[in-house]
Amino acid sequence: MVSMHPRALVWDALCERTCELAPFLEHIESAELKSRTSDREGLVHCAHLWRARANVPAILAHHIDAGLMEWTTHTEWREREYTSRWEVRPRSLKGSALCDGTMQLLPALGGRGTRIELDLAVVAPQPSAGWQAITGAILSTHFRKLVDAASQLLDTRLTGTVP
Repeated sequence: MVSMHPRALVWDALCERTCELAPFLEHIESAELKSRTSDREGLVHCAHLWRARANVPAILAHHIDAGLMEWTTHTEWREREYTSRWEVRPRSLKGSALCDGTMQLLPALGGRGTRIELDLAVVAPQPSAGWQAITGAILSTHFRKLVDAASQLLDTRLTGTVP
């Protein structure tokens, strides 16, 4: 994926301003920073709680398990290294990880843009290869939407518009 914004700005939007991305994601109700710590070696650890919006008719909404609509993302990175490691833990898995991955931001377009590389692995046991493929596709789509949301956030900051 490529963003038409410089790497430092994209990094700031995806890692430091994560909660500000929620208004740009139609399928997300909220994102909340639960914790942010740094250790002596400069490793930053963050936990964000995400809540998805159930886009179903009201009559069906009470049939959806709330645990499927909420997850915590744990991320870690070192300042100015432009690589982060993360893990997603849905509430429905009671503390177990669904997936983990590595995100790396590389300069593109002579530094005017950013290439975002994602290495994603579904680590939770899945009932079938088909389920694993569907889960991987959903996660990849969500990540692409996050990158798009980061670009939209940066565009609004540049133009001074409010989402």
